[in-house]
Amino acid sequence: MSNSIKHKGWKWSIADVSNPALVAVLDNTSKALHITDASDQNTDWNVAADSHPSVYTHSATTPATDYIKMYHDATNGYLDVVGGNLMLAIAGTNEVTLTSSAMSPATTDSNALGTTALMWSDLFLASGAVINFDNGDITITHASNAVTLAGGAVHVAENVYDKVTQTALTDTAAVTAAQLLTRVLDGTPTGAATYTLPTAALLVAAINGAAVGDCFRFWINNKSGGANTITVAAGAGGTADGTLTVAQNVIRPFLVLITNVTAASEAYFVYGEG
Repeated sequence: MSNSIKHKGWKWSIADVSNPALVAVLDNTSKALHITDASDQNTDWNVAADSHPSVYTHSATTPATDYIKMYHDATNGYLDVVGGNLMLAIAGTNEVTLTSSAMSPATTDSNALGTTALMWSDLFLASGAVINFDNGDITITHASNAVTLAGGAVHVAENVYDKVTQTALTDTAAVTAAQLLTRVLDGTPTGAATYTLPTAALLVAAINGAAVGDCFRFWINNKSGGANTITVAAGAGGTADGTLTVAQNVIRPFLVLITNVTAASEAYFVYGEG
């Protein structure tokens, strides 16, 4: 009996005497270990000889064509499903399905990608990638140097870009960040009045995720009963330019641009549009 035949099968390895192990010694030609039920033990598996030791687990129905193969090629580890898809299950419930064309949850609207505590670092998508919400209800599609939103509108909840209400002011006042972000200041001064905008620090703190380059418009509507002018002034950290006075019965737009969000150095620029 050759040495290669003599040592095939299960062997108790004591190469590391402090950590002995049970080893399955495979034939040097096929390098395969097949797991099947007793009725299929004489099946011709019809697979080529492997380059590396491999474990095959066969289906009981058609064992020669449906199996899962596991091996390592000295560089990467492989789990190869032949005859079907790869299903990942937790406690007997299918959670993730991998096919030749897609990886998806086993059930729609289940198994989130990441959690609030364990988040993926980055997402990389190829040119022309599409983010598809609810089977085409809204899509975000990439093209060279462009992203197209289709099927709906952009809505930024509770931020300065879409929230428009009104704040009533009378005479000279220090406008708070919350008042400014209502976007419409209705003034009814009884004499010449100055409306001083919030400090840059307070304004930046009031804008969710404020970043340099963020901008928004607000309007002052002078509803004074007399010929009383409203003048707009910037708060600490702000710079004002343009037409900063609003005469009686005039509605004037103003543009605010965030220019610095660094703590203790916050800054903005406000421009009165003529």
